[in-house]
Amino acid sequence: MSGSSDCFVSVVAPLRDAANIVDAFLDELTSVLRANYEHWEVVLVDDGSADETAGRIKTRLADAPGLRLICLSRQYGEEIAASAGLDAAIGDFVVVMWPNDDPPACVPEMVELARSGSGVVLGCRQNRSGESLLVRAGAAAFRAYCARVLGLRLPPGATRFCVLSRRAVNAVTGHRARQRDLRMLSMTTGYATRPFPFTEIDRGAARRQRSFLEQAELALSLTVRHSRHPLRLATWVGGVSALVCGVHALGGVLAYALGFAWLGTALSWQLSGLGAVVLLLLTLIAEHVGHVLLDVDDRPLYYVVEDVAGSSPIPDEERRNVVSESQLQARRSLAVRS
Repeated sequence: MSGSSDCFVSVVAPLRDAANIVDAFLDELTSVLRANYEHWEVVLVDDGSADETAGRIKTRLADAPGLRLICLSRQYGEEIAASAGLDAAIGDFVVVMWPNDDPPACVPEMVELARSGSGVVLGCRQNRSGESLLVRAGAAAFRAYCARVLGLRLPPGATRFCVLSRRAVNAVTGHRARQRDLRMLSMTTGYATRPFPFTEIDRGAARRQRSFLEQAELALSLTVRHSRHPLRLATWVGGVSALVCGVHALGGVLAYALGFAWLGTALSWQLSGLGAVVLLLLTLIAEHVGHVLLDVDDRPLYYVVEDVAGSSPIPDEERRNVVSESQLQARRSLAVRS
C-alpha cells in the first residue's frame, strides 16, 4: 500500500437510476482507495432509483468490505441525498462525488490538499463546453455578486465534487435547510477553501443540464437563503419610491394653491412605477417568507427505508476519529435523520 494509514477516508456518492454505471464506478473507486488508504468506506445513497441500482449494489455487498448502501424512501434530490451520505459518513475526511462525472483518480490528491490545512477542497471543472453563453454570463455575474455582497468567493467552474474535513462536515450537517447547495454550505463554514481543477469524465449515464431559468431560480434561492441583501434592497427601493411620490404629491398641492396646472400626464407614469415597485417588494418578501416556512417545518429532511453494509462496514472497528460515540452508534444502525 502506497498511501496513508493514519487517516480514515469516506466517499459519499449519491445515485439515481445508475444501474448501468455503478459497477464500473465502484471498481475504479475501490481500486484507488485500496491503493492509497488503509481505512476507508464508500457510502452509496440511492435517491429513489426506478431501475436496478440498489439491486446491483446489493450483489456486491457480500464481498465488498467498506461498502454501505442507504436507500431513501423516495427521490429527494441530489443535495438531500448528499446530506444523507454526510450524516452517515464517519471519515476524518469525506469526499462527495457524482459517479457519472467525477474521476476517482483525483481523490488522493484532493484529500492531501485537505490534509495540508484546507478544511474544504472544491473541484472546479475545466471543460465547460456544454454551457451556453447566457449561462456562463449569469454564473459570472452571480460569482461577482457573492464575492461583493455575500463575502463568498466561488471559484469559476466550482462543482459539488469536494473533500470536507471532519470539522467542515460537522458544520455542514448542522444546516438543516431544505433548499441547499453543497458548494455554498461548505464555503459558509468559514474553513479555508482551495479550488482543485479537474476534467470531468462521462460514464454514459443520462446527464441533464440546468437551463438558464433553472440556474437563475437557484441563484435567487441561494441569495435569499444566505443574505438579507434582497430585503435591504427592497427597503431602499421602497424608501426612494415613497420619497418620489411624496415630492410629487407636495408639488401637486403647491401647484393647486398657486393656481398652476400640474403635470397630469406624469400621474400615469407615477402610478405605473409605483405599481412596479409594490410588486417587486411583494416578490422579495414572498421569497423570504417562503424560505422561512420551509425552515420552520420540523419534518425530517429524508426517510431511510433500507441501510445495508458490506462484509466489513467499518474496516477497523477499533479505530476512532473525531466523530462522537453517539454518531458511531448511529452509523451502525438504520435511522431516520432529521
